Amino acid sequence: MKLQQLTLANFRLTEQASYEFRSKLTAITGANGRGKTNLIDAVHYLCLARSYFHPHDERLMRFGASYLWVDGQFDRAGQTFRIHGAWRPGEKGFRCDGKAYGRLSDHVGRFPAVMIAPIDINLIHEGGEQRRRLMDLTLSQEDPNYLEDLSRYNRLLRQKQAVLRGWQTTGRGDKHLLRVLTDQMHPLNLCISRRRRQWTAQMTTLFADNYRHISGGHEVPSLEYRPGWPLEAEQTASASTSEISAALGISNSHKDANLPQNEEGIVQPGINKTYNDDEAPEPIKMEQMLQQEKSSGRCLWGIHRDDLQFCLDGHPLRPHASQGQQKTYVISLKLAQAELIRQATGTQPILLLDDVFEKLDEQRVAALLDRVSAEPYHQILLTHTEQDRVRAMLSGNIDADYIAL
Repeated sequence: MKLQQLTLANFRLTEQASYEFRSKLTAITGANGRGKTNLIDAVHYLCLARSYFHPHDERLMRFGASYLWVDGQFDRAGQTFRIHGAWRPGEKGFRCDGKAYGRLSDHVGRFPAVMIAPIDINLIHEGGEQRRRLMDLTLSQEDPNYLEDLSRYNRLLRQKQAVLRGWQTTGRGDKHLLRVLTDQMHPLNLCISRRRRQWTAQMTTLFADNYRHISGGHEVPSLEYRPGWPLEAEQTASASTSEISAALGISNSHKDANLPQNEEGIVQPGINKTYNDDEAPEPIKMEQMLQQEKSSGRCLWGIHRDDLQFCLDGHPLRPHASQGQQKTYVISLKLAQAELIRQATGTQPILLLDDVFEKLDEQRVAALLDRVSAEPYHQILLTHTEQDRVRAMLSGNIDADYIAL
């Protein structure tokens, strides 16, 4: 897949501009503040309907403007597609060949892209939310069902957290609603956790191979999935849904209860439906979990607490690795992310490299360029402040065009 043309209006610093991409690699060069990162972020926005750097679209709109839009033409297996995305306060929409998507999630994964940027060092230095986002960005582009499950889980999570906050504030609440929400979250917890486990296993081999190639093979990286489940649930992770439900004391009878729900199948608050506690005594493991959640006012168990453990030569990465080693680790992860998307979808993502050579020595830069030029990447966009240095690094080994800003 290749992006052939890009036009944008009121996107960050740019009032209006158009670009063409003909070669496998396009180097976007210029001084700091000239809009290099904005340009490749516009490509990311076009591909995934979201910025890589800003979660809120209003921050993408040029100051003083009332709207923004991006438009691009893709070639995928010889077929041409025109994508148009637009945002204005209160309204956002994407179209493919003039036809609007029913949901933005329907666009995700059709034109995949992977960004590698200096901000990715936060995968190492910040909390688990960053590492969960890495898993979700990959799996959402691989499988639309994953994105739907994750969205529904997050809606249920927000509702359950609202119930728990009210419980902590007042000391009382609707225990039956809390239990039903927990039961509805359970199969989503199970499904998403299994996909993340599989993702980690697949990722480990690809990522370690990338790391050895870029580093010269002198270090041994590792990657471990840390589930946000209690110990009892983690021990039964390979069991069936019904077996795990039994282990945790989750009753399948709730799923068909005659409870008012919204169009997404989420139970509405204020329900007065009761269950006879004398009919089925509460297993102590689930009771302990719910009691801890009620006491804390937060949802303590579930895939929203998942994390990844990064290690190098058997030691935690953050306190022991140099800046160059950390940068190599992150780049290796993102290259593996791109390969997993290609394997799952049959489409090679556009690779977006923002100032990727920072903090890498010359040997690692050369190895990285060798890796991305040798692999079947259909298109690479990279940014750098100095065009002459990019030309020297490429040394004619890859077909390249240059855009000077």
